[in-house]
Amino acid sequence: MGGMVAYLSIIFVRQAIKGPDLEHAFKIRKKWAEYSIRVLGVDLEIIGDIPNEIGIIISNHRSMVDPIIQLTKFYALPVSKAEISKYPIVGRAAITTGIIFLERNSQNSRIQTRSIIKEKVSKGFNVLVYPEGTVGNQNHTKLFKKGSFEIASSEGIPILPIAIEYGHIDNRWDASDSLIQHFIKSFSKEEIKVKLYIGEPIKKENSWTLMKETQNWINEKLETAQQSWIIN
Repeated sequence: MGGMVAYLSIIFVRQAIKGPDLEHAFKIRKKWAEYSIRVLGVDLEIIGDIPNEIGIIISNHRSMVDPIIQLTKFYALPVSKAEISKYPIVGRAAITTGIIFLERNSQNSRIQTRSIIKEKVSKGFNVLVYPEGTVGNQNHTKLFKKGSFEIASSEGIPILPIAIEYGHIDNRWDASDSLIQHFIKSFSKEEIKVKLYIGEPIKKENSWTLMKETQNWINEKLETAQQSWIIN
């Protein structure tokens, strides 16, 4: 937590002098994320190359640590549940580094979020979306929500698929566990093995086809990771 406060201080000072600067905030956030995964004992293996295209990054969702790991490699604006903005320190960090907040039960919020995603991509920013809408501890993804794929297909925005898997089942957040229980299960081990697969951009005019192709790709990569590890 001390590291986050230090990095936030750098962002706040610069913003006070020069005004808001997302590019600078991204660089500072990346350094903080890299520091955090070292402290947490994450052993990260990257499979694939980061694409040059700007688009909507689509990922499965396993753990509270997913975005921290992924943001060591991508400059992106994650879409997150609105409750995060109220968390001490973490919420302030999220707001400062441009995270897009979604109130999942609000139709107006969903419409506004779609508009923000289109705007940010048009300005040259990647947006990171977890279309399951929650964490999942089963081997495959949960059903995807269609919103981000409708935006991508209608606007000609590429989907940038990524898949994340952990070497131990305790690193998957079971919905019955509290945040604290999940943290203790995940980080009581000396090392956390993680595979992050990065795919080629996908563009389709049909949103359903786009969603299924993306989900199938992610599930295939999850199977590959699970077969290479003894998940127990």
